[in-house]
Amino acid sequence: MENSAILAFLLNTMTPNVARSMQLLETAQEVWETVAQMFSQKQNSAQAFEIHSQLRQLCQGDLSITEFTTKLKHLWSEDDHYRTFVPQCSIDVDGFQKYLEEERVQDFLYGLNPKYEYVRVQLLARDILLSLGQVFSTVLSEETRRRVTSDSNSSIRSALTVQPQQVGEKVCFHCKKPGHTKAFCWDLYGRPNQPGHDSRGRGGRRSDRRIEGQNYVRGSTQANLSEEIESAVHSLSAEEYQTFR
Repeated sequence: MENSAILAFLLNTMTPNVARSMQLLETAQEVWETVAQMFSQKQNSAQAFEIHSQLRQLCQGDLSITEFTTKLKHLWSEDDHYRTFVPQCSIDVDGFQKYLEEERVQDFLYGLNPKYEYVRVQLLARDILLSLGQVFSTVLSEETRRRVTSDSNSSIRSALTVQPQQVGEKVCFHCKKPGHTKAFCWDLYGRPNQPGHDSRGRGGRRSDRRIEGQNYVRGSTQANLSEEIESAVHSLSAEEYQTFR
């Protein structure tokens, strides 16, 4: 009865393909020993070689630093399963742990994207190699700095984007209407003289020749001054133009 219960438990925990290959076995012990021989692979050098190959070929690509490190840790865990070396004393333990730490730091730095080359060179050039945790923290900080800088630059470019017609378009500083400048504003100097009509000053009232002459001189002076100002304004860059608005 106990054999049947244990046998059913083992078969139910296996994948369908593996369970079918065990159906001819009669005892739970036979199933256990067969599975151990097939899947334990503690001494399987080929499997260990494959894991080492995956570690050397693994690159960051589109992964974030955290995602890339998670994949590495999974492979490192599998690699530990196939290691045959067992430290015998505290000195062996310390030396073995240091060896593993350096090996995994190299795995991590080797797989980073080329944009982290500067950080990688700095870390490898140190007299004493940092721990895996310290190296991970340094590269993660660089990733964060790059992301923040990139977002900041994008915001600045968006803020400085000005439509071409906004920079060169003529706008009157007096009436705020487009299409003309202050030097030719009808609100200040009236409409241009039309053939067969008397000239009129501001507000439509008649002006005698003396006043008209004074207005003409005053208007010409203001026009020249406005043209100088207008020329200076149009020579401004988009950023300087926005500052004086």
